Amino acid sequence: MKVNAKKEFWSDGATVDVLGADVAVLLQDVTGVGVSGGSNCFVSLRFYRVDSVLGSISLPLLEAVALVAKLESLGVDINGDLDVPEVA
Repeated sequence: MKVNAKKEFWSDGATVDVLGADVAVLLQDVTGVGVSGGSNCFVSLRFYRVDSVLGSISLPLLEAVALVAKLESLGVDINGDLDVPEVA
């Protein structure tokens, strides 16, 4: 699965492209992301525009962290915590 995020000049939020083997999703004007999970190496991301939910996906931990970092750099509000066990 390939996930990309970018800022469009005409939009207040970010645009998120999700391309998989059997799915393609385009989310526009994403202004917030809810983050949860992580203990099973997968993270659930819920995408918001103002007060409405645009959609949600589950990604492997490393892909989710990279996407969240990219969205945060684009000015998208990030809410929630990752439940990642510590490694000794």
